[in-house]
Amino acid sequence: MHDADFTGCERIVTSAKHLIYKCPSGMEWVWETKRQDAEVMLKAVKDIDWAVANADTEHTLVEVVLRKSENCAEKFYYRTMVKPTSGEKMYAVIGCK
Repeated sequence: MHDADFTGCERIVTSAKHLIYKCPSGMEWVWETKRQDAEVMLKAVKDIDWAVANADTEHTLVEVVLRKSENCAEKFYYRTMVKPTSGEKMYAVIGCK
């Protein structure tokens, strides 16, 4: 189901609570999302090499949080990385389908 929402992206993490996709940063919806101010962090981070993720300007990480709606109509929501991680500063935004 979620793979269809992320056509052109590669799923790099799969768990019972989270999916993480690596999407080309040039995709229109990614580019539009990256213009927003960061408000959250990704949660499924144990499998992410942050040095690699921060250095990869051609791709953007998107986390699908399963079984939680965060005020979205669906039973999931997305967290999209909009800037490189830096300590405990926020670097992602929440979005619905």
